[in-house]
Amino acid sequence: MKRFFLLVLCIFATSCTGGGSCAGKKEVAALPDTFIWNLYSDPKSIDPGLVQENSGSDVGVQLFEGLTEYHPETNEPVPALATSSDVSSDGLLYTFHLRQDAKWSNGDPVTAHDFEYSWKRALDPKTGSYYASYFYIIKGGQEFNEGKNTDGNSVMVKALDDVTLQVTLKHPAHYFPQMIAYPAYRPVHRKTVETFGDKWTHPEHIVSNGPYKLVSWEVQKEMVAEKNPYYWDAQNVRINRIRFLLIEERETALKKHLEGSAHYTDDIPTLKIPTLKSNPHYHDAIQLATYYYSINTKKKPFDDVRVRQALAMSIEREKITNVLQQGYPTRNLVPPGIPGYTTAKGLSFNPEKARQLLSEAGFQDPKTLKVTLSYNTNENHKLIAEMVQNMWKENLGVEAELYNQEWKSHLKNVEEGNYEVGRFTWIGDYVDPLTFLEITTTASTQNYSKWRNPVYDDLVLVQSGKERDPKKRFELLQQAEEMMLEQAPLIPLYHYGRPLLLDPRVKGFYGNLQDMHPVKFAWFEEEK
Repeated sequence: MKRFFLLVLCIFATSCTGGGSCAGKKEVAALPDTFIWNLYSDPKSIDPGLVQENSGSDVGVQLFEGLTEYHPETNEPVPALATSSDVSSDGLLYTFHLRQDAKWSNGDPVTAHDFEYSWKRALDPKTGSYYASYFYIIKGGQEFNEGKNTDGNSVMVKALDDVTLQVTLKHPAHYFPQMIAYPAYRPVHRKTVETFGDKWTHPEHIVSNGPYKLVSWEVQKEMVAEKNPYYWDAQNVRINRIRFLLIEERETALKKHLEGSAHYTDDIPTLKIPTLKSNPHYHDAIQLATYYYSINTKKKPFDDVRVRQALAMSIEREKITNVLQQGYPTRNLVPPGIPGYTTAKGLSFNPEKARQLLSEAGFQDPKTLKVTLSYNTNENHKLIAEMVQNMWKENLGVEAELYNQEWKSHLKNVEEGNYEVGRFTWIGDYVDPLTFLEITTTASTQNYSKWRNPVYDDLVLVQSGKERDPKKRFELLQQAEEMMLEQAPLIPLYHYGRPLLLDPRVKGFYGNLQDMHPVKFAWFEEEK
């Protein structure tokens, strides 16, 4: 066994400079003890086993803690409930050693048995976990989730005792310590889940193990989380309370921030960005994220690759990012910046070729092709949809109807296949191309296009998993990405350069690649 210890993260802050003396400083107003974050919309769920969108992840990271946690700036895995781990020489067997002082918010100890239960629960098909496929890396996980094996003991995650968790992987994965920081891998309190069922995450019932506990949730208004006194590192958690505002209207959210009623706001109205760039609150954080349109390949005529290619080749991405004044136009699903990986080329803008393809598919008169483009309520999504609608009309001659819904309805319809072309964003869950390419595999619950290609599945899930040479592995994944983009089950539009507003007094909170922000590392500090 090869022994390694996780790096310890220490963040220190002092309220005064020059040896700590505050003499001669002018009187200032007391710093806040509550961090106000506009979440925009209610999470569909904050249950780690059921979380599926950004808002659920944002809250989940504060309430629950996994074996590893995200570094607030780099998003690299840092120690949390596991202080160290052993890895076998073949990279398949992980043995995690848990801290003995970890507790749930009701005082119960957090044990390795909690992780075994939670991970198997996420894989249980009865749970219906959105991220079940993320556990397929565990030996036996996919078979159990797909009902090919109904014995939960076949999933190779096992608590050897209260503080030792052993996991056997299906194939080596150097990114596994990153994966287990993701909210879906965080544990749930078994007794609470089994006692209250679907209502266990309600404030009056919830038991969590993270630095904060949920104390109230007023739908479409706000969620409030307070410091968890039983948290193992509570003495170093400096912000006592988090208020998640649930304001969907971006202009209203921006106004509240600028008047001092919020400390962190992202998803800024596009037209306001130019005037905000000189504001000390403004930051443009690069993200490991892609904005794309998914195409329902199970609906005619979108089962014809030529129709999908025509739609993709008639969009001018540069015009979209120029109007948005954010993001980086792209024809690729995998963003740049992953060390060692060269992104695929994708389909170029070529309206003449697009019209030819459409004609070959039987649409000599482009007006006979009817497209419904669905998106969830958001000023930017609406703007992008209108631009794409115009491009399809001008470059292709196709009329598109726009369909706007609130997020939960949009997601439900897409999941059930009740759509033709639909808007989505994918944020990488770990810094590796697999986190993007996996969502278009047959087994993925995020494969809304329902595109199926056994060769692609083999490259992404089998061959790349067996390949130990990092360079050769990336070459296999690049080959897969090129194949998928050529088949156009989705249309990448741009990679995110996320503009955000952050109160300068907030320290230890950063824009980062994965848009994950554990508030436990943050604090307020008066501006010098």
